[in-house]
Amino acid sequence: MVAKRRFDYGLKVILILLVACLALSGCRRSEPTPSPGPTPDMSQTVPIRGEAKGYLHKVMRTKPLAQVELGLISVEQSVAAFQAFHGRLPRSLEELQADGFSLPELPPGRVFRYVPETGRVWVADVPRQPKSISGR
Repeated sequence: MVAKRRFDYGLKVILILLVACLALSGCRRSEPTPSPGPTPDMSQTVPIRGEAKGYLHKVMRTKPLAQVELGLISVEQSVAAFQAFHGRLPRSLEELQADGFSLPELPPGRVFRYVPETGRVWVADVPRQPKSISGR
């Protein structure tokens, strides 16, 4: 009989704890989700001045410079790969492209130049076309 009382007592304790856990798990406090609110009025912002303005200007100029440098390295490596595969330098950048090599995109106003005799590649500025005045 003693063993039966212990079993009943242990079963009751387990059932009470299980019910308490289930009851407490459903009582979580839910936080309301904040609404996004109105869009801030950017006309009230302070313009950037001083050293920060110079820093931001340099950061904005960095991307096109990096794009040119990486593009130049890529084309030089493509010319070297063409030479290793064919045993000669490509006659033009068009031949390089026809063989399956792609030329990376450059910022507007910049183009690749190539000397087939030496294999030299560089990036040059495209000369601007003068605007024609129509009607005069």
